[in-house]
Amino acid sequence: MKNVKSHKVYKYIILSILNIFIFLISESICAQNQTISGIVKAKSDYKLDYFIVDIFNEKDSTLISGASFYDSDKFELVIKKLEESIIVRISSLGYKNAYKNISLSSLNDNIDIGEIMLDEIVLKEIEIVSKIPTIINKADRMVVNVTGSILSDALNGLEMLQKTPGLIRNRDGISVAGKGTPVYYINGKMTKSLQEIEMINPRDVKSIEVIDNPSSAYDADGHAVVIINTKKRSDLYYYRAGGDLIQARRLSGDIYTEGQISYKKMIVNSYYGYYDNTSRTFEDNYRSAGKNNTISSFAKGFSKSNRHQYRFSTDFNISDRQKIGYQLDGYYRNDSFNKNQFTTNSNQSLNDFITYSVTEGNNRQINNTIYYNVDIDTLGQSLNIITDYTIYSDRSNQVYYNLLDNESPYYNTNFNKGKSTIFSIKADYQKKISKKWLMDTGIKYYVIDSKNTNNQSGSTNIIQAYDSKEKNVAGYINFSADISPKVNMRLGIRGENNYRKGLKGDMLFIDTTHFDFFPSALIRYNYNNDSYIGLAYSNRISRPSLSALDPSLIVDSLMNRIGNPNLKSTKIHSFQFSINPFQSLNIRLGYSYLVNPFYFMAYQDELSPHITNVRFENGKNTHTYTFSVTYNKNVTKWWSFSFFGTGWQDFYKYAANNTSKYNDKISWFINLNNSISLPYDVEMELALDYNGGGSSGTIQNKKNWNLYGSLKKSFLAKTMTVNLSYNDIFRTYISKQRSVLYGNNFNVWDGDYSYIRLGISYQLGKSKYKSVSGNKEEQNRL
Repeated sequence: MKNVKSHKVYKYIILSILNIFIFLISESICAQNQTISGIVKAKSDYKLDYFIVDIFNEKDSTLISGASFYDSDKFELVIKKLEESIIVRISSLGYKNAYKNISLSSLNDNIDIGEIMLDEIVLKEIEIVSKIPTIINKADRMVVNVTGSILSDALNGLEMLQKTPGLIRNRDGISVAGKGTPVYYINGKMTKSLQEIEMINPRDVKSIEVIDNPSSAYDADGHAVVIINTKKRSDLYYYRAGGDLIQARRLSGDIYTEGQISYKKMIVNSYYGYYDNTSRTFEDNYRSAGKNNTISSFAKGFSKSNRHQYRFSTDFNISDRQKIGYQLDGYYRNDSFNKNQFTTNSNQSLNDFITYSVTEGNNRQINNTIYYNVDIDTLGQSLNIITDYTIYSDRSNQVYYNLLDNESPYYNTNFNKGKSTIFSIKADYQKKISKKWLMDTGIKYYVIDSKNTNNQSGSTNIIQAYDSKEKNVAGYINFSADISPKVNMRLGIRGENNYRKGLKGDMLFIDTTHFDFFPSALIRYNYNNDSYIGLAYSNRISRPSLSALDPSLIVDSLMNRIGNPNLKSTKIHSFQFSINPFQSLNIRLGYSYLVNPFYFMAYQDELSPHITNVRFENGKNTHTYTFSVTYNKNVTKWWSFSFFGTGWQDFYKYAANNTSKYNDKISWFINLNNSISLPYDVEMELALDYNGGGSSGTIQNKKNWNLYGSLKKSFLAKTMTVNLSYNDIFRTYISKQRSVLYGNNFNVWDGDYSYIRLGISYQLGKSKYKSVSGNKEEQNRL
């Protein structure tokens, strides 16, 4: 009854928000406003990354309005209707200011000032540091501007993501609150691994977009999308090298080198990095296996990993509007893991197990990408084509034995070998079909072919092969428009035909074909240039991994795991309401309805000698609610502060003592980040992550927190940078989980993420836009 009442309250809240939203839109139609619009371009061949438009009263020079514009050469500002003259100022970092005087008394409500061309400013050996806003909130996403922020000083692309507001660091990697692990794109290309992101130079990144309600333009599989947009480089050449020493339980280190050269219309870039890491973990487990039997264990693990990463790319500008490129990237990684597990069972015949295991393995990935971009005209018509071919292979060998009192031990080996190939091609086309409407459409095809072998010998002898194939053909179309100066909207739909086939030896386990439509919509009301309210909807899907469908067995003395080839995909309907009361503050409310959710299940198995039977299962339809607040402010000239807080609540049903209950404890996450400029040009970061626990699917988590920060100083005319950083040095990262499903499993996982790291990087280069003369106006702006 309590849950029914809470659902009614949520419905009343959503209906009230919709009524307010509709009222504000209707009010905008009757508002007495004037619209100032125009087009801004650079006289050089390079597109402006951003520009700022400010409107002043000509009489007393007071500021009337202003706003920043990104990734577009068009601007539009709405001001209250005036009967006097104004001055429009256009500015962008690295360009001279442009001014336009306009008399409003004799003009209409909609004022087009035409095309404004900006002249470049050339400086003598001056490094330009941008002060653009760090965070820009939109109705379906949060755009974090990396240029000029502390994110640009991160050691690599992965650390940059870990510090990005809106993203959560956890033991499994990076996630989006209430949405899970996101899908990553770099300049429109979907990544195949986090190693591709790690190789990025943060200073080359323009912005990061965290999309928690993706449109139909993105693959339907995945609840959230993270897009990394890089800058267009204009160097004749540059070279950078660096490395860092990490003191954790033992000393380890990383090194990297990168070079780039431009010649006429061609740019060539290469990168190589070597990474050496180690970690130590502890794990306590408690499980019930039957009515009177329990098992508890303590495990201590030590892992070591080293990998080689590389990238080679070349870009060729066919003309001012056409570009073609090729990129080869990949990695090779060696891993070793030593684990001792001490087990106590209430069943005396199984008591005092001691398990020793050593796992060694390696995996590699090679990715080839060819792309072609063309700006067909100056009205926004463009075509982008990207082709990918990826090869991934892995091998692992586990040797372990179980000792029961003084009896002979049970020896086992587990050898796994797998190889996967991924081919994909996609084309995206954009065209302005009227003064207000913009259309973007595209198609995509991909195929994944995977072959895996598992060979177990010892007390258990199993040899099995599992092969799978997945094909997907998709097409989408989106329409977006500025209905009025204050109302923007977007409508779209995506269609995907997905085919999956799975074989275990000669037995066919999976042979399915599904076609689905995925609509999306967005509407936004701008009640001034810095404030808005918006409502977004998207239909997504979560397909189970092929490993979760794998009917093969993984067996040891304590547990067996069985794949579920009958597992259904989860369909998700997501609604999101966002409000931006002023530029520094954003509030989001989200609701998702999940059809056929699947999650990890642990069953007691009294008929089998194995203690548990573990697999994925579909559950009953459920709900998820999310809430987040983002606040970003330059408090003083030397202190910038950001706050990100989020909470989410799952409603997963489970059975306990023949009673249906909800796993609905609210989860909380808070990030506080301070960027402080100290004397002698030292930059300091001080940050805190707090995870308040709560439930996530079928798991209940406990609280944990992490304190981290850094000190950065540049030398040798800012060509060399020294960065001293620390992470969680006062405590060990602890994750406590309690399963609410059969078995009452309880797990405490301690991961040793404490370290102090010293990083040094050196970069030199020559830019196209340096001259012997400086400009006083630009220096004053800096």
